[in-house]
Amino acid sequence: MAYLLGLKLDMSQVFDPETGKVSPVTLVSLKSCRVVNIKSLDNGKTKIWIGLSSAKHPKKPMKGIIKGTSVPRYFISVDNFNDSLKVGDPIDSSLLTKGSMLTICSVSKGKGFQGVFRRYNFRGMGGRTHGASNKERAIGSIGSGTTLGRVFKNQKMAGRMGGNRKTISGVKLVDIVSNDLIALKGSIPGARNSLVIINDASK
Repeated sequence: MAYLLGLKLDMSQVFDPETGKVSPVTLVSLKSCRVVNIKSLDNGKTKIWIGLSSAKHPKKPMKGIIKGTSVPRYFISVDNFNDSLKVGDPIDSSLLTKGSMLTICSVSKGKGFQGVFRRYNFRGMGGRTHGASNKERAIGSIGSGTTLGRVFKNQKMAGRMGGNRKTISGVKLVDIVSNDLIALKGSIPGARNSLVIINDASK
């Protein structure tokens, strides 16, 4: 498995001259993705730390761990997938193959505290009849007042929405624009300049 770190940029379009169709794509920047540390474990395996960007205010423990290169803002630790990599080596799109299917991990946009209409697509209590004069967007009944007399766990109610880690499989790599820029088909979770973890299981 090959792992890369990138930053989500913008969405664009790619024209396919063979089919004559336009496909929406998400541009992901791989700039400054590099190897920041290689660690040998007691069981004989080797872990590789991949970093992205540079931290403005790095912590002292991280300065001791990351040597020979700047402390990254983002990093992950995975099994070593390429024995030829060394600390400081860049990791770019040369590890990927155009048209391959990738697995994408990112954090969705945070939307704050939301009601049940936006969070779970509730349809409301109907018209203003039978005393429900101002309950169009209300949650309605959430439990019985007699038997059990409590609210069950995981009841769909208002609360924090978004900001969750999402994993999407089968994302097609439409185009490799350059060593530091790739185009993924469709949209992926996350805001602009958010971290994207790319996993190519075919490697």
